[in-house]
Amino acid sequence: MDNQFNFEGSPMPPKPEKKKGDGFATASLVLGIVALVLSCPCCCCLYPVAGICAILAIVFSVVSLRKNGKNGKAIAGLVLGIVALVIVIIVIIAVMTTSSNAPDAPDLSTDQKVIDWMYKWLEKTAGKEFADEWYQEMMKALQGSGITPPEGTVLE
Repeated sequence: MDNQFNFEGSPMPPKPEKKKGDGFATASLVLGIVALVLSCPCCCCLYPVAGICAILAIVFSVVSLRKNGKNGKAIAGLVLGIVALVIVIIVIIAVMTTSSNAPDAPDLSTDQKVIDWMYKWLEKTAGKEFADEWYQEMMKALQGSGITPPEGTVLE
């Protein structure tokens, strides 16, 4: 039985209409927070994820702002997304420029250069005997794998 009247016989007031939330604004705010957290230095391996979240936060906020006008969640998501994206870009540029131009950074462009650099490092830290032994074992391993060691290596 559908009771549309209260106990005194007067009709019930209509149910208030549920206001639909703005999913894009909420998504932009959440993605902006996630992007900002992931762009901190302790999450260095997650910078690509932070960048993607920041871009999505910016896109969702713009969609929400165009669709519904000014919205606090959308504006907050936009600001967080922009800040996170700027941090990610700055960190990636800083890492790329400092790692490739360091004056004492070893040139590790080929496998042999890596082996030679390791040999020199082992020679300094563990002694020549250990470094020679390690180098001979490394050359045997290369020969056993079908890779021929190049001419002009450290011990020759």
